[in-house]
Amino acid sequence: MRFQLGKVCVLNFWETWCQACVEELPEFNRVQEEYGDKVQIYAIAGVTSTKEEIDTYLDNKGWSNWDKEHDWADFSLTFAYMPYDTCLEMGYGGILPRTIIIDKSGLIVYEDDGKLSYEKLKGLIDSVL
Repeated sequence: MRFQLGKVCVLNFWETWCQACVEELPEFNRVQEEYGDKVQIYAIAGVTSTKEEIDTYLDNKGWSNWDKEHDWADFSLTFAYMPYDTCLEMGYGGILPRTIIIDKSGLIVYEDDGKLSYEKLKGLIDSVL
């Protein structure tokens, strides 16, 4: 994963078993589509799942568990995997979902646990664009 200065970057840590995580991903994708290349959103899994489990979930369209209106293939945001040990080393092994927003200069400007609404995510991004 490479962050680009001059772009707002959003890191969203999620897991397949976390209903709040999976429910907010369509909102994050909607924001990614609206802001285009001004913003880069990464949906990062791996805090408690293996890469194989995440790949299987995405390949099998895991949305059927929570939301039949969405398909992973339609998403514009970037899905990434971070091994559990790396998540812990970085301090991101706690409550999910967890969102971190990095401004255009590379500074973390927001970090919090819990589900974000479309409106709140958009407001946070607008405040640093």
